[in-house]
Amino acid sequence: MPSFGQVTTPVISPAVPSEAPDNVPLTTEELGIPLGSFRLYPTLDIRAGYDTNVFAQPAGQQTGSAYEAISPSLQVRSDWSNHMLNFGGFGAFGFYNNATAQNYQNFGFNTDGRVDIQRDWNLSASAAFTGTTELLGTPDVAQSVSPSVVYAVPLSLSMFQRFNRLFYQATGTATGLRYSDSSQLNTSALPGSSRDRNEFGETLRAGYELYEGFDFWVQGGLNQRSYLQYINIAGQQRDSSGWSVVGGSTLDLGGISKLEGFVGYTQQNYFNPGITTGAVTFGLGGTWNGYQPLIVRPFVLRSINETVFTNYQDYLSTTIGAEFIYTIHSDWQLNAGTSFSLLDYTPVPGTTGTFQHTDNFYRLSLGLLYSLRPQIQIGPLYEFSAASGPDPNTSQNFTRHAIMFRLVAKQ
Repeated sequence: MPSFGQVTTPVISPAVPSEAPDNVPLTTEELGIPLGSFRLYPTLDIRAGYDTNVFAQPAGQQTGSAYEAISPSLQVRSDWSNHMLNFGGFGAFGFYNNATAQNYQNFGFNTDGRVDIQRDWNLSASAAFTGTTELLGTPDVAQSVSPSVVYAVPLSLSMFQRFNRLFYQATGTATGLRYSDSSQLNTSALPGSSRDRNEFGETLRAGYELYEGFDFWVQGGLNQRSYLQYINIAGQQRDSSGWSVVGGSTLDLGGISKLEGFVGYTQQNYFNPGITTGAVTFGLGGTWNGYQPLIVRPFVLRSINETVFTNYQDYLSTTIGAEFIYTIHSDWQLNAGTSFSLLDYTPVPGTTGTFQHTDNFYRLSLGLLYSLRPQIQIGPLYEFSAASGPDPNTSQNFTRHAIMFRLVAKQ
């Protein structure tokens, strides 16, 4: 599951352990293992606690369970004056004592790199392979018992070049998505074979650096979404193409704080039955560290997404939130996060009993870590999540609490 601060994934995690590595900055001199011209950063996050609503059900239908989770990860980063090459991998294994159907085994591998052609001209690329569960309590989920698993292979290639204060960046992306169901789905949901698809994107950004570390830019983009089943099990053809035009700005204060925001318009055109979904889109991401003990990672993202439900064409997702890391003093660290998501569903024309509606998702997290030494931290973590919506067939309505104890080991 995604953790706070992942702007590229506009969803809210449930109150269960996240799969991502602990996001305490790995810049301390004590951390990292030299390996030639690379540096290794291993992390192990172990959690044990209690979840009050494992199946994310309404009041009166809740099932609680103790659980244990272990999340190892490894990052390998180059330490070169020119060029760059990084590798990474993670696992996330969760076990529920009273609800084994919710056990999960997630994993991911990734690499990214950069080739510096000249001082202000470079090529960069990235690739990954992940397998993650669509856990109950997350947006646009239709499982009744056991989570489905989505396997993703995202690829990207980008070229950046600067001419004095003018610059451009051209990027191409491709993502393969494959779904595997583990239990019966909602009666109005598509099975995994009808959701398998490939997504492609092309963007071109051009900008001007007003002064060092501060620039403005405009960006145009195209995308294509192609399903492996031309006609799905519900007799629908969901292929589409879209375009976007946005303007934004990037502020980089010497690598300590970096923020990027944008606003624009996006339109998705579905080939059959000829539906067009358009929306004003915006986003914000980055890190602010203007006050030394405090790190703030805001994230805002509004996007048009595919849906699992047969009676809805798509949904417009708007997620707003922030992550906070506050160093109380050298041995104590406060971690907090909050987010709020709106999912605006567009009905398929002609379907009965379906109406345009909005689902709401909330999340709050508060934790404390004590450093036994720079490499080992322990402490409690509390997470709250909730959702509400008016459609009895697709909306989730629940509240969920989880309290856990964490042990984080880093090197």
